[in-house]
Amino acid sequence: VSKGLAVDLQRKQRRVDGVACLAEKSSSDTSNVVDGPFEGRFGNWVLTQDDVDGVMLYRKSLLVCAFASIFASVPVFLPSDSLTQSSAALLSDIGFIAAVGSLGIALQSIHIYMRPLHNALKVFYSVGVAGAVLSAALHNFGFVSVVSDDPSVLFAFGWIFVASTGLFFKEVFCFGRAEAFALTVLTPVLCLGHVSHSLPLGAEKGLLSICMGSLLVFALNKFSMPITNDLGDKSVFEYLEQEQMKQQQNTR
Repeated sequence: VSKGLAVDLQRKQRRVDGVACLAEKSSSDTSNVVDGPFEGRFGNWVLTQDDVDGVMLYRKSLLVCAFASIFASVPVFLPSDSLTQSSAALLSDIGFIAAVGSLGIALQSIHIYMRPLHNALKVFYSVGVAGAVLSAALHNFGFVSVVSDDPSVLFAFGWIFVASTGLFFKEVFCFGRAEAFALTVLTPVLCLGHVSHSLPLGAEKGLLSICMGSLLVFALNKFSMPITNDLGDKSVFEYLEQEQMKQQQNTR
């Protein structure tokens, strides 16, 4: 009995220590408060400079991803007999690498309440990156430049587009933006249509143009939104962090 009581006391002490650490963290965050307090679902919260930096990192990553994606898609619209086709293909692959890298940063810094969904997007992205590296090794280190000749490579790194579609869907769900909705629908349509050879070349180019335009508008419009929109209800994240801390302590 005494042993069980000792274990119970240890668990309670860990719980107290965890709450104390969280309170200490919250008090230290007030040193760089930018705005607030705001009323949240699980209590009041404040906007800190770290929050602002995180949201701006997310938005800048999306903007870089948009410009890099446009850069990567340019060769699609060049004549097939163009003397600059080989150079454009190289630049397209460079643009793809930049777009994928910035998308990874955006997926890391995005705020999603459902942690399993957030982790799933990261898994899809990681699988796609691994597939892209493998595909490049098998195709003379080409990425996007080999898609037109061998659409099946999308089975290897198309998971990157699955992750990006998840990001767009989250934006539609939260803000209902028309450009995000267009990206959520057209990204899988374009990928599946290319793999299945069900879309004429002209239709693919048209859809790609719409996707690139929508992506640029989407990324630019993020900067006109309040920082708190992309941050969400911070009290929810703090609550989830406390619950995870309790679960970890209970398993010890």
